[in-house]
Amino acid sequence: MNEHQETIKSETERIFARIALLGNAVTAFQAEQGKIQKQEYTTQEGKEKQVNQALHALSDNFRTSYENVIAPALAKIREAAEAMEQQLTLSAELSAALTLVGVAGDKLTDETLRPMWQQFIGNHGALVALRAALEQCEILQRAGDMDQYIFSADSKCTLLENQALALDTQPGTNLNQGVRLGRMLEDFCEKEGVELSKPFTQYLGAEDYSAYYTERLKTAFGV
Repeated sequence: MNEHQETIKSETERIFARIALLGNAVTAFQAEQGKIQKQEYTTQEGKEKQVNQALHALSDNFRTSYENVIAPALAKIREAAEAMEQQLTLSAELSAALTLVGVAGDKLTDETLRPMWQQFIGNHGALVALRAALEQCEILQRAGDMDQYIFSADSKCTLLENQALALDTQPGTNLNQGVRLGRMLEDFCEKEGVELSKPFTQYLGAEDYSAYYTERLKTAFGV
């Protein structure tokens, strides 16, 4: 990976780790809320006061995490992604791919085309150049999902930032906000050719998302 991909990797993994901590905080809040509601000798007003205090602490945790960790990390991810988008180096690999398309044209098979463009995942300029060559030879349709890897870094980063902003403006008491951001980031990294150290689910301590939600619910309700 290049230096920009390394930046995206490290900042994404910082966010993953923080999302996992926020998930633990949500579960702890839910468990605390359950205990408060079971207090036999506390008035409803007293229970509501305790729940509100716990909710306020949870909200502060979300806002602090957003301001001090997630937002700065996303800013670095944006900077790296936009820098990658501007790069175009006519490497030996790209030159060879363009030459092959120009010479072989419609004789290229689907099995040949896919690995040809996949080697340039994360290299926006190379993918754009290769796409144009395939289109000119009228074989772009054979390239499968190539177009999913050609996108505006600004647009993708804006979607990530908007999702993250919900953690600050609408800090929730469920796990969905953080999990959705993590899944979006993981997909973004895959599209940018970033090789993460481990899947997002492993930061959450689960085999998959279904298992994560199940275990969190069990913990929250003391099952």
